Amino acid sequence: MKRRSGRVPFIDNILNGIGQIMLQENRWTGVLLLTGICIGNLKCGIGVLLATTAGTLTARLLQFNPKEIQAGLYGFSAGLVGAVLLFLFPEKEMIWFWVVIGAISASLLQHFFIRKNIRAYTFPFVAVSWLLIFFLRNYYTRTEATEPVVFEYATTLSQLSLTGIKGFAQVIFQSSVLSGLLFFIAVLINNPLAAGFGLFGSIAGTLIGRLTGQPADQIYIGLYGFNCVLSCIVIAGFPRSERWLIIPGIFLTVFIQILLSNLSVFNVLGGVLTFPFVGAVWIIGYLRKTRLRLRL
Repeated sequence: MKRRSGRVPFIDNILNGIGQIMLQENRWTGVLLLTGICIGNLKCGIGVLLATTAGTLTARLLQFNPKEIQAGLYGFSAGLVGAVLLFLFPEKEMIWFWVVIGAISASLLQHFFIRKNIRAYTFPFVAVSWLLIFFLRNYYTRTEATEPVVFEYATTLSQLSLTGIKGFAQVIFQSSVLSGLLFFIAVLINNPLAAGFGLFGSIAGTLIGRLTGQPADQIYIGLYGFNCVLSCIVIAGFPRSERWLIIPGIFLTVFIQILLSNLSVFNVLGGVLTFPFVGAVWIIGYLRKTRLRLRL
C-alpha cells in the first residue's frame, strides 16, 4: 500500500508540471496537453514526458519545497525543453541525453528564480533552450517542419478562430487543429476565463500580425498567437479592475516578437520561443508595482 500510494503523488507532480505549461495546476489539464502533443507529434510527446519527469525528479531528489513540486513548478520549463529539442533535432540516441540535461538545468534555474522570489514564468526554458540549441546545431542537422504550400490570410470569423486555436497548439510546438483544440479544452476545464482570454489573445495576435505585414505562413500556423495566449492567461489572473491590461499586453507581446524576430541572432538560437510572453508580462508586472507604489 505504501508503494502504491507513493507513486500517485509523483504522477500528479508530473501531470501538474505538464499542466503548468499553460499555467494551470490541474492533473487533467496535464493529461489533455500530453494527449494533444502525442497526437500532433509522438516524439515531442515522449520528450515532454521524459523532460518533465527528469525536472520533477531533480526537485524531489534535492528536496525542494514539496508544495512547489506538487504544483508542478519544476516540470513545465523542463517539459518545454524536451518539446523544443525533439521538434528541432533528429531523433538520435544523444538527443535524449541532452533532453535530460536540459530538463535538469531548467529545473535548477527555476529553483533559483523561486528562491529569489522572481516570477520567471517560462524563462528557464527559454534560457536553457537557447544555450542548448546554439551548442547542438554544431553537431545535429536541423529538421524542417513540413507546411502547406499555399497560405491564405484568415478573413472570416471562423477562419480567425481556427488560427486562434492553432495559436494554442504552437505553445508546445504543434500545428494541428486537433492538438490546439485539446490544449484549449485543457485550459477550459480548469479556468474558463483563462481559456477565453487566451483564445481572444491568439486571435488578436493573428490580426496584429496581419495588419503589420508579417509573413502569411507564420500567421497561418499560429506563430503570432501562442505568446499572446500565455500573456492573456496570466492577465486573466489579475484582479477584475486590472484585466483591461489584456489589450496593452497583447500589443506589447506582439511588438516584442516582431522586434526580436527581425534580429538574425535568434535564428541561431532557435527563434524567440516564449520570450515575448515573458518580456511582456515582466514589463506589465513592473508597471503594476510602480503604480501601486505611487498610490501608497
